[in-house]
Amino acid sequence: MVGVKRRALVLATVLVVSLGVGVTAFSGTVAAGAPNCADVGYEGAGTSDNPYQVGNVSQLQCIEEQGLDNHYKLTQDIDASGTSSWNDGFDPIANDSEFTGTFDGDGHTVSGLTIARPAANETALFGRVGGDGTVENLTLADADITGQNQVGTVVGNNTGGTVRLVSASGTVSGENDAGGLVGRNSGTVNRSNASVAVESSGGSVGGLVGGNIAGSVTESYATGDAGAPSATSVGGLVGLSTAGTVNESYAMGNVTGDSYVGGLVGDVRTEAGSTSVVERSYATGTVTGNTNVGGVVGGMAGASFSDESVLRDSYFDELSTNQSSAVGFASFGTTVENNQGFNTSDGTGRATEMTGVDAPDNMTALAFPGTWAVRSDGYPALAWQTVGIQEPAVFEVNVTDTNAPVTESETLIVTANITNTGYVQDTQTVTLNDTGFSDTERDAVDVTLAGGASNESVVLEWTTSEGDAGTGDVTVASENDSATQSVTVQEPANFTVDVVGTNEPVVEGDTLEVTANVTNTGDVQATQTVTLTDTGFADSQRDAVDVTLAGGASNESVVLEWTTSEGDAGTGDVTVASENDSATQSVTVQEPANFTVDVLSTTAPVTEGDTLEVTANVTNTGDAQATQSITLTDTGFADSQRDAVDVTLAAGASNESVVLEWTPASFTVDILSTTAPVTEGDTLQVTANVTNAGDVQATQTITLTDTGFADSQRDAVDVTLAGGASNESVVLEWTTSEGDAGTGDVTIASENDSATQSVTVQEPAEFTVDVISTTAPVTEGDTLEVTANVTNIGDAQATQTITLTDTGFADSQRDAVDVTLAAGASNESVVLEWTRGGRDPRSDGERHQHRRRTGHPDGDAERYRV
Repeated sequence: MVGVKRRALVLATVLVVSLGVGVTAFSGTVAAGAPNCADVGYEGAGTSDNPYQVGNVSQLQCIEEQGLDNHYKLTQDIDASGTSSWNDGFDPIANDSEFTGTFDGDGHTVSGLTIARPAANETALFGRVGGDGTVENLTLADADITGQNQVGTVVGNNTGGTVRLVSASGTVSGENDAGGLVGRNSGTVNRSNASVAVESSGGSVGGLVGGNIAGSVTESYATGDAGAPSATSVGGLVGLSTAGTVNESYAMGNVTGDSYVGGLVGDVRTEAGSTSVVERSYATGTVTGNTNVGGVVGGMAGASFSDESVLRDSYFDELSTNQSSAVGFASFGTTVENNQGFNTSDGTGRATEMTGVDAPDNMTALAFPGTWAVRSDGYPALAWQTVGIQEPAVFEVNVTDTNAPVTESETLIVTANITNTGYVQDTQTVTLNDTGFSDTERDAVDVTLAGGASNESVVLEWTTSEGDAGTGDVTVASENDSATQSVTVQEPANFTVDVVGTNEPVVEGDTLEVTANVTNTGDVQATQTVTLTDTGFADSQRDAVDVTLAGGASNESVVLEWTTSEGDAGTGDVTVASENDSATQSVTVQEPANFTVDVLSTTAPVTEGDTLEVTANVTNTGDAQATQSITLTDTGFADSQRDAVDVTLAAGASNESVVLEWTPASFTVDILSTTAPVTEGDTLQVTANVTNAGDVQATQTITLTDTGFADSQRDAVDVTLAGGASNESVVLEWTTSEGDAGTGDVTIASENDSATQSVTVQEPAEFTVDVISTTAPVTEGDTLEVTANVTNIGDAQATQTITLTDTGFADSQRDAVDVTLAAGASNESVVLEWTRGGRDPRSDGERHQHRRRTGHPDGDAERYRV
């Protein structure tokens, strides 16, 4: 969320500081000649954690003897002006080797250093700094350095080390590779500056660095004049840059030379396999030369079209440089783009486009704010400088988020984006005020931001309390700006309770149900436990249910239950309660029904098999209507329940005519079917239906007796029946035998009843045979036919096999035929055959099928017998 902004304009005071550096005199006495390093001692161990302490010019001079790979630190400013009376002045540290340790000036100044060695190379405070060497946090003031080649105030030849946060003033005289800070640089120069007059009639002459050979110069500047009329490759910052980098830097000194003369860099070249770049920089000093003269770069050349020299995104003041082109001469293998000169005068000989608050709008390739800062009445400065910067810090505020709405007693969290639109780092206190509530400061946090930096997650908090509810603004404010945001603080949930119904009265043991309407009169959703307590009884919680309600919502059907028990009877209150409210309701719990029984009369005495009736008076002495089962049990006999009846009585009511009966079990018998007639030897089956006409279950033995025959029990089966139940498939059997033939009754009997049924047992079939005729005599080989009359003189139909046997011959059966006859029936044409002699030409199967016609092969028949 983006709040409503209120911008406060803060005008920064412009601080104008002279380029001169103050000198603090060394308190000790300086010897007339160079020190004897054997007599010089150091505190410390020379390590990064415990460096050697350098507090005077003698200790400074004797660093080389102490060790060029150690760590050193200035402990105070040093007055080195006495070196002007030494023979050749100060002897450069590591002029025959290289310094690979660290030298930390710790913000101190060495002033008045003199080196007078016009024939010596690598002439400076440090003659040569190697790959691991570092010189930092140092000011060299009013230095006077004279050498031949690779001459500077701080480092003569930087072969791969680092020079950072180093400042120098004074003069440098030399031939080639002469620079105000570093003579020749193949390492790194960062955030350093020089206000040194560099005098040289040779080549590679620069206000900060003479020759930048595959080195890097960044965020640095030079304000001293450089060169001479006959010098070549002369630049206000760097004389010659070969395969090197120069960026985010500027030069303001005047530059003089013969050829390759530029306001920032005199000559930019590259080598095979490398690129040389100058970018995002500017120059303002007067540039004077004869050939290849430019406002930023004098001349440029590449090693090939792929190994380029590049100048881009850089600026120059056409008025002050007296030049109209950024580059004097660009040869092959060069890229020159997005560079611009300005020439609108501000009345003082400067281009107004490059000064004051106009600079960011015109020098758009430079990072304002960030790397660069605006001087209120001058050319841009580097942000790390503290010279005359407009609006040192302006903290803009935007509210980006809140966790609103919150509930009273919760913490409101407001997230803001704070941006420093100024040019220098600052720390401000950012506050949170509840401006739309009680207008009280609720939180504050210190925020530190570099120029142009932002912090998108500045969090401020307000822990609300009871009474803060409402909607209003909160304000986040810095010293320069503020932003407001509307937020809501809600009232907490408040659950009110109303009892809307119960199912009372209930009887002890039953469940009392209480229905309540629960309403959340607060602003926020919540969940509360709603309880039911029998406050007018045992004052015990009986039920609880969690209820979730949004703000303003209701639940009209919250049901809670109390399962009562013995002893709970009575009338009293039950209470339904939330965390905020409660409601009571009077309810009644009744004693349960209590049925008392009095026997009024009976029909005793009764005879076995008769029904005993008992009349009783049943009274409900309880509080509630109920239905109970009233039973009759023969406790003095078999102790079995004989009858039961349901009786319903209201509280206090009676029923004087409750009648119960004891009717004993009585099994009646009905014969349903039989399998008669049967033949002697077969089994007669009799199916009966047996019914218990009594009230109680019993088991009786059901018997089958041939009462119309031998009067013998033929079968028995146990049958169990409940009162009133029947079994329609009681089956009893009589397996008849020879001599049982006849018609008579059979009887099925229980202990209480019997039933008879007439059945017939038949004699078995008996077939008599008479031979009526034959075809005899027959010749051997012919077929003898015998015709017989077969009569069934038995009672039952049957089928019998009638055979023909040559009993008077071979006594072999010659034929057979099946004859079926009903009782008393005859068949007068039963024909059997005997074929004798020769082999029957038919197959064995055919002969078998016609056996009753086949004769015996061995002889003639003269008589037969059936």
